[in-house]
Amino acid sequence: AEGIVAVESHDIVNFNFRSVDWPIDNTPSNWSIAGVEDEDEDIINQIEITITVPEESEGSEGSNGVPGNGEDDNAFELALEGDGAIRTFDWSSHQRAQEELEEEARPDGVGRVQDADNPEPLEFMLVEVEFDKDPVIVGLGENRTSETEAFPATDPPTYPHRLIATIVPKDAEDMVTFESSDETRITVSEEEDSRSEEGNTTEVIVKVEGISMTPEDSPDGDADVRALIDNAEVATTKAVVIKPTSRAHEVGPLEIANTATLIKNETETEIQTYYEVIVTITIFDQFGNQLDAIYNGTNVVEEKFVPIQGGGFVTDWVPITFPDNELIDGEKRDQVSDELRMTLSWPLPSFEIQNFEAEEEVQSLQGANNTRAYLNQIGVKPAVQVDEAKMLLRVDGHEVNDPEITRRVEHFNRNHPPDPFVVTDE
Repeated sequence: AEGIVAVESHDIVNFNFRSVDWPIDNTPSNWSIAGVEDEDEDIINQIEITITVPEESEGSEGSNGVPGNGEDDNAFELALEGDGAIRTFDWSSHQRAQEELEEEARPDGVGRVQDADNPEPLEFMLVEVEFDKDPVIVGLGENRTSETEAFPATDPPTYPHRLIATIVPKDAEDMVTFESSDETRITVSEEEDSRSEEGNTTEVIVKVEGISMTPEDSPDGDADVRALIDNAEVATTKAVVIKPTSRAHEVGPLEIANTATLIKNETETEIQTYYEVIVTITIFDQFGNQLDAIYNGTNVVEEKFVPIQGGGFVTDWVPITFPDNELIDGEKRDQVSDELRMTLSWPLPSFEIQNFEAEEEVQSLQGANNTRAYLNQIGVKPAVQVDEAKMLLRVDGHEVNDPEITRRVEHFNRNHPPDPFVVTDE
């Protein structure tokens, strides 16, 4: 029964035992209590109890217990017998009933337990608290707590990082409170009106909020969510606060689309070429793991560029919104594109329109198979154009610039293939 705390069910307020010492050769076979050591005995305030509970309370009898009443599997009785010593802060009835012999005098507050001292067995209730996650993972700030809704959204809403504590039996729920072991790392609170009962159990929603990042050398967490009864620790679970810290960029293949449209009563032709490359940006936390879904959302990832040469880059922080504005499980897609169009003063015949849209050479365009190549042929565009800038990234407000990335966009005004539009992130 490790992790289970025993309290006296009929009088929790006055049940004030601090420790019990029992001779090894005369320990009751179905229970034992060990005191908490402290230099100052006056502040000893908890006990560790190990109990072997009968498989069935009703009709069962431990080697030193009495039959259970069958109404609550967590309630049973134990008789204190033998020569053990109970240490309390009060001069209890056990000590008052004890015959004090001068040659066997004991310090104030320590008494010997005899059968006559404890004619009635003590009634105990086993209170068990269990957390459904170990560890619980949260991000930084009020928007990345254990109560953050799933993204993409579900109907009804779901909470994949929610921490639930289950208390057994439900009659003990008012005894249980929750706290953080380190409020500089996490804060812990109970969601209002979150307690729900089912059978003999009570479930509690415990909200965990990250205050500071868990150190890199503590991947399993260095702070606890604690369940307490009368300041005694009943159960714990670790909390890990993750933060986006690094990134990796993977540049995808070039996609090209040509269109040619007759205009002005089919006396002219508008040609257009669209160039697109998708860069997949993967975000990692301080442990080198792909960022947890706790940071999923829209407009979470922002970019900003510091120009090196050329132009076309945004120099203020803006969300990455193309091809979409979503960060999902640490991945963000970033669209790098260009579009060129021009109007020809003559109508292209239908077969040349088909050739152009199929990226085949068009004779009346001086053999060009995309708009860039034609603009170079007629001297409007140079053979090569380079735009380059240092790319800065922010994820949920946290700058993520490890490693440093320089984006280079090269425009080769030539036929395709090879690629006339080349993107590198290095």
